[in-house]
Amino acid sequence: MGEYRRGQNPNSLANLQPWKPGDKPNLGGGKGLVIAPAMRKYASWSYVELATLAADKEKADNLPTADVIAIVALLKAAREVAWGDAARQFVTERLDGPLPKPDVLVQGNLVLIREYHGVDGSVDLG
Repeated sequence: MGEYRRGQNPNSLANLQPWKPGDKPNLGGGKGLVIAPAMRKYASWSYVELATLAADKEKADNLPTADVIAIVALLKAAREVAWGDAARQFVTERLDGPLPKPDVLVQGNLVLIREYHGVDGSVDLG
């Protein structure tokens, strides 16, 4: 073991940045949701409205990148044949959250679904 206890090494303490009162530390490492709110903003638009906005170079070039990604994903999910399934899954998970997954127990010939984990938590089925 070293000569300092956890959190006491002066070299480590020198790397810490003080924050001002009222600031919140970034514990998660990211800024939070970026693409999902943009998708929600455009999800109620018709395909024609989205395609028209995407084709308008002057307007599209001035949109935030999150908006551009959201519009492209929505257009691809709506009409793309080759990669549309992946785009639809991407859009659905961003807008509705991940699809519910069953908790399955398999023992021999017996299959038991114990819980069903949904977007809003888990529901006990047994």
